[in-house]
Amino acid sequence: MHGTFAANMALSECDLLLNIGARFDDRLTGNLEKFAPKAQVAHVDIDASEIGKVIKTDFGLVGDAGTVLVQLEQVLDGPLPSHHDWLNRLHGYADAHPLHYGPVKASDPLLPQFVIEQICRSAGPDAIVATDVGQHQMWSAQYYRFERPGKFVSSGGLGTMGFGLPAAIGAQVACPQTKVAAILGDGGFQMTLQEWQSLPNRDYP
Repeated sequence: MHGTFAANMALSECDLLLNIGARFDDRLTGNLEKFAPKAQVAHVDIDASEIGKVIKTDFGLVGDAGTVLVQLEQVLDGPLPSHHDWLNRLHGYADAHPLHYGPVKASDPLLPQFVIEQICRSAGPDAIVATDVGQHQMWSAQYYRFERPGKFVSSGGLGTMGFGLPAAIGAQVACPQTKVAAILGDGGFQMTLQEWQSLPNRDYP
């Protein structure tokens, strides 16, 4: 629904789809009849009820994702086949259809995508970013260039409005020496803005 052109084409044209530890929710799948139509589906999940729940699964493995990956690595003996042509095709899609929002002039109103890119440049690669729910959440995932794991705090497909501000406060408490940015919409902010009153009494950066 909110992915890049290249990612959507990868799903549409792949012959094997491996899902490790994630649900097939409606935001991911969209029209079930058109979702990954050429692919055999392998699904690894610790919850057995998720296997085959939404998408027909050809290969289901129930277990902890980390444990299953270690076991699969032990089974896959020898070099894997080359996927050079497939990767080149996907890179071609990405080059032909990049994320973009057009040129920005000084006289133009600020575009959210541009603002998020500027936050990224200012905050640096070590910053933690928490989002609320809505279009700003999608723009943050698309236009904030995360370079390190564990830096994007979001409720994802759960759609928990009001999550962003308390999540940012929690991240700051856990990592007091790290920059934390909260990217919020007006609706989500109003749901938990009372948490703001906890900030003046804390020595947060």
